[in-house]
Amino acid sequence: MSGLISSLFFSFYALYGEKGLKKYDGWTLILYGFGFATVFYWIIISPMKLITGGYSLKMWIAFLYIAVFATLIPFGFYFKGIERVRATRASITATWEPVIAGFAAYIVLGEVLYPLQVLGGIGVIAAVVLLQIGREKSAPSTPLDIRQKE
Repeated sequence: MSGLISSLFFSFYALYGEKGLKKYDGWTLILYGFGFATVFYWIIISPMKLITGGYSLKMWIAFLYIAVFATLIPFGFYFKGIERVRATRASITATWEPVIAGFAAYIVLGEVLYPLQVLGGIGVIAAVVLLQIGREKSAPSTPLDIRQKE
């Protein structure tokens, strides 16, 4: 259930993010999105519980690393991508992420890829390629010109 709800929020974020880029800079949208998320989580999880949780300095550095390199920077690149291509195309292309992560885990970490996993990865790649080709034939996308602000 949480996966379905998450997909709805991500769809909203992608489509309205594209719309928001016509009026605001990508970093402004990230500030709004993360700001609302912070308020939401502060209602559920008291900030004092986090601060007084007894986390070591090493853990706080890991939190900071995840916040910056696994969240903030990728979202910034995502909005820069949406400035160049439409949100639907960027979202379709983003489905390559688990395939690339699985392949990297195979190469770097020596993880085992089972035939069904390889078949799934090939399926994702084929779907992305077919959707991109289909979109090229139907209507070429034009980059968003977000600098048309008044």
